[in-house]
Parts: sequence; structure tokens; C-alpha cells
Amino acid sequence: MAATEFRITEQDVRCFAAASGDVNPLHTDAGYASRTSFGAPIAHGALVTLHALAALPGRRTPRRITGITARFHAPAYPGQTYRRSAERTEDGFSVRVTDGSRLLLDVAVRTVPGRPRGDAPADVAGPRRTECDSVSVERTHVGERREAGCPAEVGRWRELLRATGADSAGVSPRHALLLGWASYLAGMEIPGRDALVSGITVHFDDSVAGTAGELQVREADGRYGLIDLMGALPGHGRVEVRALVRRTVPESDVAHLRDLLPAGVPGTGRTALVIGGSRGLGASLTQALALAGYTVYLGHRRSADDAARVRAALGEQAEQVHLLPGDAADRSWAQAARERILAERGRLDVLVLNAFPPVTALTLEPETDGRAADYLHDALELARVPLAALLPVLAEGSGRLVAVSTAWVESPPPGWSHYVTAKLALEGLVRATAAERPGLGCTVVRPGRMRTAFSDSVLGPDTVLATEQVAAAVVAGLDTGPTPGQVTLLDRFDAVTPPAAGRLVVSATFTTDPLEDGLRAWTERLDLGLEVVRADYGQVFQQLLDPAGDSGRNSAGCNVVLLRLEDWLGDDAERTVDEFAGGAAQLCGRSPVPLLVLLCPDSPQADPARLATLRRRLADALAGVPGARLLDA
Repeated sequence: MAATEFRITEQDVRCFAAASGDVNPLHTDAGYASRTSFGAPIAHGALVTLHALAALPGRRTPRRITGITARFHAPAYPGQTYRRSAERTEDGFSVRVTDGSRLLLDVAVRTVPGRPRGDAPADVAGPRRTECDSVSVERTHVGERREAGCPAEVGRWRELLRATGADSAGVSPRHALLLGWASYLAGMEIPGRDALVSGITVHFDDSVAGTAGELQVREADGRYGLIDLMGALPGHGRVEVRALVRRTVPESDVAHLRDLLPAGVPGTGRTALVIGGSRGLGASLTQALALAGYTVYLGHRRSADDAARVRAALGEQAEQVHLLPGDAADRSWAQAARERILAERGRLDVLVLNAFPPVTALTLEPETDGRAADYLHDALELARVPLAALLPVLAEGSGRLVAVSTAWVESPPPGWSHYVTAKLALEGLVRATAAERPGLGCTVVRPGRMRTAFSDSVLGPDTVLATEQVAAAVVAGLDTGPTPGQVTLLDRFDAVTPPAAGRLVVSATFTTDPLEDGLRAWTERLDLGLEVVRADYGQVFQQLLDPAGDSGRNSAGCNVVLLRLEDWLGDDAERTVDEFAGGAAQLCGRSPVPLLVLLCPDSPQADPARLATLRRRLADALAGVPGARLLDA
């Protein structure tokens, strides 16, 4: 069946949120979403599923949809163009949504001959949240139950089905309602605010009895950050939802900055402006400059609360930070910023260009070329506009220009050509500025992976580069005399080495601490050119399912899972093996690097017959996964 293009609109998101009750801020609050690894609101997975179902062929003979299973591989954003296609299967249809060649969603639709129910769904009793709960895996208990109602909202569902085109494919408000309720359970109830839904299964069954909707926690695994829910909605059917609990990024640590900053950094009487100073490295740079004695103007766009927290965290030195809200790419903002700084301080000594647009992976192909071009334009405007307005003031006092680039310019990974190109253009802008204004001190900062919402990768606490470490190195170098017409490159931070050509991302069902030295020694001895990255303990399923995790963002090298099947022995061992294979298929479907699954030796006390059965089951499941290789030690 021919593929068709579609777009998810912001009105679709609003309509889905109103109909389902899933108003999770990751989908509905631009300010909140901008502070996550996604950078902007993403569409509900169930909403993308409705758009995907519009690819089903028209009904030449009556058919009834009995179930839907959707697996989400990567986020979809409102306003972007995607493609959907459908193929017939033995029990229904297989539907795919792609962004260029990248798979975002696959859906299995189960159908049987017969006419669908024509009546509208009815309200189902039970409490409803209007604000998200926030439940960690540690606070979730297997078997925990909650009642959760579901208003019919027939008018809104019909409006949405018409907008998506799913109504022409035989999708009714009854189908949409159950998908929406599944989204509500994860996005609003458990885990709530930090939910990242990776899969939904719905079974349409009007024989489900009861007086109120009810959800139950089927599994909560702190090792993997996963929560499995199941729910029953009387008169409509049953749902199963798998959600990953997203990790939050810590705020900049002022005490750590105090320890890192060398004594005697001269900042008193000087003025600095940090463009993009409310989060991540920008927050640490703002605080480090204030701690060194600078008067700092903090430029930020939407994140007023974050900017206020950055300032307040400085305690007695908070008065040294002044907030400048607005869009740095707006020429009137840049002009107003210059006038205010001159009126209040009379000089500008340091300009830090740290703001950059949120970035998502884009393969280099015609379907994504327009978005890549828009990204380049937006990224350069965030640097060119404030630089053009403030350069005369900065050069007049022989000030310092600092531009934050990335270590990726030395080893561009697949899927990020637009980001790397923009950073290289930023570096070119700085070099041209140095040539035009030889009295100006210019520094390009190339940090590696950091613990930020926009980091190239979110690593475990033992291998991540702290933003405080980078900021301290930048501020400490500001007093170094500039070489006329030259640019200082800062790419080492307390002996942090430049990134390798690729990464060996290792996760395991057991602690890998004792293996780290050996892994690093062998990769160096074999000259593999790979940086060893250990995922946090027990993060196997998170690594498979989270596109923003270490394995999900590994673009060169190899992903490795060290698996000791003994760790999975129990009543649900077979189910765990099947879910692992499903997660491996998801990772391989969106990752350009191979996945190596190494079966490690089990203890002599383990049941050998049971383990042999599990080994065969895993081997059979992975045999059909392109890009996965199973090795039995």
C-alpha cells in the first residue's frame, strides 16, 4: 500500500489532551518541554498512533478492530512531516511511521470479519486528575491499584478522527477513547510527569465488567526504570502500557563551583553577558562568573523560573546577576540589552554565546533537508544577532568573546550533521571576528558530553563531564592575554581527553565496576578507537528503550549488553526474555551501530535445565533482529 505524508498539528495535540485528559507537560507545555532532552513538546504516542491508523485501507468488506499494539521508537513533533504506510498481515495490518528512513512507530492492528459497533462510547466512572502525579519507580509497588475514570468526550474524539483521517479507515471514538485512556494512565497517574511511554496495547472488549475504570501496576523495576501498567475500562476493554521513567538533570552546584574555581580570578568591576544562561552549562557559567566577582547579565528566553533559581542559588552574591528575558535572535532585544548594560555598567568585558536551538536527530536525506536548513539559520541567528549588536562595545574595552561549540566537530556522528555544521559555522564566525578585531580575546569551547538536557549523551555519574568543571575552566582562562587575530581552543578540562572515534556502550544485569579497567585496557591494546561508556547499574531496559540514553544516541561503535540469565530467574523469566528481545529490536531499528548480547556464566547453583530453555528462547527471538548478535560465553 502506498505511503502517505501527514503532519501532526498543535490543534491535534490540544484536542487529544482535552479528550484523553493526558495534559502531561511534555506534550502541552512548551516551557517545560524545552527543559527536557526533547527540547520542545512532543506528540502523545497514542495521538501518533491515530494518525498512523489513517493508513489502513478503506473497508471493502466489513471488519472489526479487536486490538492494537503500538511501539514507539522515537518522538514525533507537531508541525513536522512524516510518512505512514500499511501492509496486510495474517491477523490484520502492520503500520509504520517514518521520518525519512528513520522508524518512529510501528503498529500491529488485529482485525476480524464483522461489523464494528456503531454506538458511541459512554462515560466510565472514576476519579480524574487535572495535574500530573509524579511517582518514582521506587515509590511504585507491584499490585498497586487505582481507580481512574474516563469521560466519553465523543465530540472531541470525532473531531480528532476527522482531522487525522482515521475515521475513513474504520477507527471509531470507541477505539480512540481506549487509546486515550491508556495514554492518560501513564502520563497523569503512574508514573505521571516523568513518563516516557514506549508501548501501548489495547484489547477492545465490551464484555469487561465493573463500575469504574481501574489501573494496576503489573511491574515496577528500579534496575531498569520501567513501569508496566494494565487497566480495565468497563464496557470498553483492557489496556497494557509500558513507561520509562525519565531521569531529571541536576541543577548547577554552586558549592562545587566554589571548590573548582582557582583563587584570585579577577572579576571584580568587570561585566559579563551570558546568552543562554538559565540551564545546563549556561547556568554554571553564569554562577562561576558571579563567584569570580563579575557583574553578570543572564540572557534567557522562556525559562524565567530556571533563571531565577540560578540567581537565587548564589546566596549573598545573587545581587551580581541581572536577568535579561527575551529572544537573543531578536535584534530589538540585542539592542535593548546593549543599552541597558551601557547605562548600568558603562562597559562589557565578556560575551558568552551559549544559546542554541534544541536538537533532534535528522538523517541526511531529502525528506529532512528543509528542517536541517531551518536549524542552521536559527542557530546562527542566536549568535550573529547579539554579536553584531554588542561587538563594538566588547572590542572597545579589549574584552573576551567565548563561544560554546562541541567536541563532536572533530568526530561527527551520523544523524547530527545539521548540529555539527551549525557549531562549525559558529566557530567560523568567531575566527572571522578575531581577524576583524585583533584586540579582542576569542575562545572556542569544545566540551564533551555533559549532564545537561541538551547533552550529546546523558552518561552515568562516573563518566559524565560536569558542567561546573567546564565553567570553571572557562572562567579561569579569561585572564589569559589574547594572541592578536587568533582564537584560543579550550577542549581539555582537568585532563579530560577528547572524544574517541566511537563508543562502546556497556550495560549489564550486574555491576560492571570491576570490568571497567579491563575493558579500557583491551580497547586500547586492540586499538579499537572506542571510548568505553558504562551505563548505570541495572539499566539494561532503559538503554534499549530510551532514545536519549547512551545506547540510543550511540552513533559510532557498538552497544553491548552483558546478560546473566540467572538474574532473571523467577515466575516471569520467559516474559522478561521476550521483552528484552522486543527492546533489542526497538534499539536496533533506530540505531546505526550493532548490538552485541553476551551471555555471561551463571553460578553453579542455578537451574541448568531452566537456563538452557531460556538461552534457546533468547537465541530464537534475537535471530530475526537485524543488527543484533548473540554470543554465549
